[in-house]
Amino acid sequence: MVVASIAVAVAIRVPTLTQPLLEIHAFRQTQTAFQARIFHESGIDLLQPEVPVFGQPYALPYEFPLFQAFASLPMDVGIDPDPAMRLTALVSFVIAAFCLWRLVRRMADAVTAVAALVAFLFSPFAIVWSRTSMIEYFVIAAALGYLWAGLAWRDERAPWQWLVAVVLGSIAMTVKFQSAFFWGLPLLAYRPRSSRWRDAGLLALIAIPLVVGLGWTRYADVVRTADGARPWLGATALADFLFGAPLDRLDPTAWSAIAVALGLVVGPALLVILWSAKDAGFVHGAQGRFWLSFIGAPLLAVVVFFNVYRIHDYYSAAITPSLAAALGLGAGALWSRRDLARASLPVIPLAVVVGFLTLATPVALALAVAVVAIAFLVRRLVQGDHHAAGRALPVVAVILIALNLATTSWYWGRAYASADEGDIGRILARARELASLSAADDPVIAVGHDWSPDLFYYAHRRGFMLADWLVDLPAASDIDFSRYTILHAWDPDRDPLWPAARSPWIGAIGAHTWALGRSFADLRGAILASTDDESAYMGAARNGVPILSQPTKVTCDRETTLDAGRAGTWLRLDGTNRDARVRVSSDLAPVPARGVIVVAPGSGQLRVRCSGAAAIVIVAALDAAPPR
Repeated sequence: MVVASIAVAVAIRVPTLTQPLLEIHAFRQTQTAFQARIFHESGIDLLQPEVPVFGQPYALPYEFPLFQAFASLPMDVGIDPDPAMRLTALVSFVIAAFCLWRLVRRMADAVTAVAALVAFLFSPFAIVWSRTSMIEYFVIAAALGYLWAGLAWRDERAPWQWLVAVVLGSIAMTVKFQSAFFWGLPLLAYRPRSSRWRDAGLLALIAIPLVVGLGWTRYADVVRTADGARPWLGATALADFLFGAPLDRLDPTAWSAIAVALGLVVGPALLVILWSAKDAGFVHGAQGRFWLSFIGAPLLAVVVFFNVYRIHDYYSAAITPSLAAALGLGAGALWSRRDLARASLPVIPLAVVVGFLTLATPVALALAVAVVAIAFLVRRLVQGDHHAAGRALPVVAVILIALNLATTSWYWGRAYASADEGDIGRILARARELASLSAADDPVIAVGHDWSPDLFYYAHRRGFMLADWLVDLPAASDIDFSRYTILHAWDPDRDPLWPAARSPWIGAIGAHTWALGRSFADLRGAILASTDDESAYMGAARNGVPILSQPTKVTCDRETTLDAGRAGTWLRLDGTNRDARVRVSSDLAPVPARGVIVVAPGSGQLRVRCSGAAAIVIVAALDAAPPR
């Protein structure tokens, strides 16, 4: 049953392993994948992992990059980076599922363990997140292994068990402290078979991973902000992001994302089973404190690191082993005690309400059918009619599976329709444009796309992602953009172009891409360019032929047609409205309205448009070749 459940769980995920890492939270997925691919290309460096989105130095450690190191190994044998990342996450998920099953089997019985395993494997939440480029289930696997080895050591006192627990606990704490720091509580609450309930070895078993995890967190903070650079990535600056405001925890709407994630694990229809967990014999036995801490401790992480759990639904993966174990306890209790079925009946109306409140989708309409089916089964159990209950059980199972599939489909669609991460095809198209118009060693400035690594990851480029919020920080004025040779904007008509101000020349080479350089020759064959180099215009004027007989005003809400030079066209602006941008083609990005604009030879006319101002004034135009 265990092997079959895991095999089915893996089989339904395998077809999705080749998808781009651009569904929900592509930002985080490609950040993780970027480090792993660099490990594959340049060698594994656990102490200086790179995410090249904030300029040199590219080292950007957050979690200890052990997952990324493992993910680079499939790449080394020829698997492409995207499926390698998903495959590593799926293997981590399977290991976590196995550890959960063994742990629950150790602390309860076979029925409870299998029920917990099935709940963990097949929740809509797990189906979506277990095959993404995320470290979550790697952390869960290490944490559950830590707890499993720690419990074995408490009973058997073998030194190797203690050592394994320390290593796995330290891995969990360093890889993601926010999702692992609470797992020492169930270990502390456990009552061992021996008389030694607590001792120095136990305290060390809990303290060492915590200290190692905090030590890595401090080290990573120092590396990210080395030499005073990138202060916005320091622990102090990230505190609000991690913890949020204290009163946020009292806002019911702030819990909505967490409630949806929990609802996708528990399943409102399964609330009937979850309710019975409180009456499970194991909960009231000698290990009652263990089960209370195992199920309740993850909520401590939510309360402490509330803001990240609120805004990033994948963080709730840390809670899923406890929820699955609770469902297992409830299922085991109902299996062994018919009298509990009667106590579950009042929960049925609540299940419908919870479904509408947590999911709030058409899927919730199916809950009524599922709950009625469960109610029928429970009623037969209450009446002692096992024959009728046996006939009803397959029907109930089919209904619950159908509900699971419907909920999974809804959540899957939600993941791939995430407005925050943008359209998948658009991101890939922008990455292809950037890759085709730049060289691998070109330092790139990207604006308008936050600091999501997905653009650089798929373009195989490095540079600086200038997020909108970063522009407003005082530290932004200290960033040296003089060495960058390529500028890419998500919205070329609105995103800031001031990072190119230190480049004497800027030339449009794509719909969203510019080349930057000290001369026109550096602009890689740009058709449209602008500069403040008046001497270049004066040089062109010596041999050029005037085109305009008088200044021409270009109103920015309409197109103005001008004669184009046969050798090339030079436009001299009056120097006002420098915030404007000038286009000569819908296929090319606009250039800033600097003093001089150069257009390479082409058709007999120029269709000039501008944006960002009411109008621009062209004071002179020349028919002259672009500078060499």
